[in-house]
Amino acid sequence: MSGVDHDLIEEIRDSARDFLQRRDQRQRKRAEAPPDRDYWREIAGVGWLGMSVPETLGGLGLGWRAMAAVLEEAGRSQLPEPLVGA
Repeated sequence: MSGVDHDLIEEIRDSARDFLQRRDQRQRKRAEAPPDRDYWREIAGVGWLGMSVPETLGGLGLGWRAMAAVLEEAGRSQLPEPLVGA
């Protein structure tokens, strides 16, 4: 699994789900709120923005499977932030 084992992917998925459930993403989407800078800081703080960036470039080096687990949970919770573009 390209260096990242199944158990770690599941831990990442569970962590993303827990993080995203702390806020009602659907309410933010309905309000068509602008991007929330504080929330972006939290997203960066949990490592999502550097997850697939190689360690040699300052990222976590976890690869696309780890990022896919996060994106799957972001979609499930209807995260209104442009996470893919980031």
